[in-house]
Amino acid sequence: MGKKVLIIDDDPDIVAFVVTVLEENGYISL
Repeated sequence: MGKKVLIIDDDPDIVAFVVTVLEENGYISL
């Protein structure tokens, strides 16, 4: 089971980028 991370940011493009990078490294976004 991957680690979970909560991402809070006002810029949707940054959020999408960070979520993509984290998911590729085994994280699960909340």
